[in-house]
Amino acid sequence: LRELWKDSIDIISLIAQTEAKSIGQAARQLEIFLDYVGAETCRRQGSTFLLSESFKDMLTEEETHVRDFMEEFVSRFPSDKASWSVTKRMHDMVKGLGGDHLLQHLKY
Repeated sequence: LRELWKDSIDIISLIAQTEAKSIGQAARQLEIFLDYVGAETCRRQGSTFLLSESFKDMLTEEETHVRDFMEEFVSRFPSDKASWSVTKRMHDMVKGLGGDHLLQHLKY
């Protein structure tokens, strides 16, 4: 594994050889670290999952309600008004939420 990734990532141990930690403690440190990485990714990426087809079955009830509303809203927007500046801002918002597939009816 080290050989495969040696030029791309640094592989480090979560516990120093001098520390007397159990496998369970090391696993817990790894779990905390991965939670942090996931949280930072969401914070930086925003809610790109909300309108994505890939995550549709994993949404909460609230997220599903917002998704359904956004899908309905975007589907009702007149395709011939895609050149309006407000439409372009809406396009960016929907794309940022993972809804590229919802914008196919708009003609630029």
